[in-house]
Amino acid sequence: RDAVLVAQPQERADLSRVMLSRQNEQAQQLDLRGLRVDLPIPDPVLVRYNDVIYVPRLDSVVTVLGEVQQPGTIVLPEHETLTVLEAIGKLGQGFGERADTNSALLLRQGLTEPIRIDLHALLRGGDISQNHQLKAGDVILVQKAEEIAVVGQVNTPVVFYSSEPVKLTDAIIRAGGFNAESDLANATVFRDGQYIPVDLHSLWRDGEMRHNIALNSGDTLIIPEKAPEEIVLLGALEHTGPLSISNMRDTSLLKIISVAKPTVQADLRSVQVYRGDTHLTADLKTMEKTGDMAGDIQLQAGDVVMVKDALKVYVIGAVGNPGIYPYDPDLSLFDYITQAGLGQTVGSQVGSVVRTKDDGATEVINIDLSQLRAGLLPTDVVVEAGDILYFPPVKQRKSFWDYMRENLWVLSLINILRD
Repeated sequence: RDAVLVAQPQERADLSRVMLSRQNEQAQQLDLRGLRVDLPIPDPVLVRYNDVIYVPRLDSVVTVLGEVQQPGTIVLPEHETLTVLEAIGKLGQGFGERADTNSALLLRQGLTEPIRIDLHALLRGGDISQNHQLKAGDVILVQKAEEIAVVGQVNTPVVFYSSEPVKLTDAIIRAGGFNAESDLANATVFRDGQYIPVDLHSLWRDGEMRHNIALNSGDTLIIPEKAPEEIVLLGALEHTGPLSISNMRDTSLLKIISVAKPTVQADLRSVQVYRGDTHLTADLKTMEKTGDMAGDIQLQAGDVVMVKDALKVYVIGAVGNPGIYPYDPDLSLFDYITQAGLGQTVGSQVGSVVRTKDDGATEVINIDLSQLRAGLLPTDVVVEAGDILYFPPVKQRKSFWDYMRENLWVLSLINILRD
């Protein structure tokens, strides 16, 4: 909380969802609204070197634009609802003199097209279904006859009157231009109940004037928000988590992994890239040695990159010393069992070796623990780097994956304490 105060959060900072990201730990979400209002503040959390604190922008707001007495934005009240009419009445102070009271538009994040609100049916016919409950980020646009609107991801959403048709470029200039979140390729013009696609990317970036169509009275130009262009980095890297690639010209796997700084234990011979249902593998070690970049991968938005730790073995479950053990190719499965101290906790159930294969699939190899009681050692299983050795308790009431989740969390805590 001291770090947040020193950084001087802006007025629109959402202190209820402050995120603390720490290497090898799951991100924490903290509610620090008590720094501004009379609310309890959570117990102090000491920051560490390389911690990242993210304060998001408050998005629980509703905006009313167009022909209302007072256009503006209001923060959605907590634990309360806000409807279309309430927003127009409370925030907009009612309709303007030239408002089109027959219809309005509700722009909502995640929807490709605005929701058309039949104000005539609501106000005169009592159709309550038109009085939508508003969500964070909603924009209500009350249109005026013979006016043109530019809304969405522009710097200054605007509604203006023009007796003559207005070109797209002129309308965009009136709206203050685009912002960083503008999706120029998927803009639309709402006209007479229909959505007409316009390619602003070709117009604005490439100068193709055939896309510079004219806006007529009553038209609304809608600039949607582009999808986030991010990848996720996981595993044996100093810098993990989401990474924006929207402004990167070169998104090669080798370059991005180099920037993320692999740890000493990182296995660069088999870096995994998960892309939807597709799984890719790259040998970055060989690339660095030979200079042959044929196997490099150009990363795309949505990719998940996993760099395995080649020098660790994880032992969890009913053991005396669950934890993370250095990988040694000379150690047998029994050696790891001995280090972990199974002792009297060994039951008649089978243990398991959980292994992530190079193709991304998870392999589970059973270990018959009853052989240990008979003095027989399981010699058919060779421990590999990155393996998880799991030994269930004598009476296992939970599922295998329940124990896996619980014990991996414990391991992360142990790792923190060791650091």
